[in-house]
Amino acid sequence: MRSSRKASDRNDKWPEWRKRVETDSDTWKWRQAKDRGQRLRDYHKPAAFRVSLDTYKRALSLTNALALAAASRGFAVSKDDKIGRVVFAGHNADIQLRITEMLQNKTRQSVRYDGKTETETYQIPTGRLRLTLQTIYREGPIFEDRESRTLESQLNRVFAAMYRLVVKVWEKDRQHLDFHRRLEEESRQRAEEELVRAEHKRLLAEERARKRSLSVEVIRWSKSHRIREYVAHIQTTANERGVSPEMLGDWTAWALSVASELDPTEIRLSESA
Repeated sequence: MRSSRKASDRNDKWPEWRKRVETDSDTWKWRQAKDRGQRLRDYHKPAAFRVSLDTYKRALSLTNALALAAASRGFAVSKDDKIGRVVFAGHNADIQLRITEMLQNKTRQSVRYDGKTETETYQIPTGRLRLTLQTIYREGPIFEDRESRTLESQLNRVFAAMYRLVVKVWEKDRQHLDFHRRLEEESRQRAEEELVRAEHKRLLAEERARKRSLSVEVIRWSKSHRIREYVAHIQTTANERGVSPEMLGDWTAWALSVASELDPTEIRLSESA
């Protein structure tokens, strides 16, 4: 970035005719950063530091001072490139830190490609830093450079804020655990209720099956009883008319066997035993 800035400064000193006929590809990095507040890291991905060339050493020194003091306060410090944060891990909590430089919006007149003049907005760095703490749950407190108090004089307040965040993480973790316990308890209760409903359905199905079986048995018994009555009626009528019993012997034996097959009495008695 410094090299690109020097190239841009050289390009600005060129006469107009040279600017029109020559291009300097080494200047684009600085020119792009310049209109965005001269921040060294300015893109969509998260970054632990978004500061200018003039304040990046100070931002690193502030973070280093916090990191050196963190060990005696129960924190281990690391840089997580995936989340783009400096992480203070300790006391069963991860506190994330980032530092940005506050910017100021300004306007200027610029000449468009068609020769017309328009007002455009750009940003300049203010030299004032902002330190932000956060957890996985939400963004935490913010500390800023002020005329009466710089960030260097607020480091103890930063650690005090970290401890408050640790307590909030504990509270959130307890709430999270309680929430999952409630879910598990509700799931267990639903499972028990489902078992009760299933058992009730099973008992109802068994009762319906028993009733159907009873109805079938009664029908079979009624048929067998009617067959026996009918056989007795035939035999009585045959005697009254003088018909020889031998003539009805085969049919009588067959009819009574059918009645015996239909009669569920023996099966019921054997199952009950």
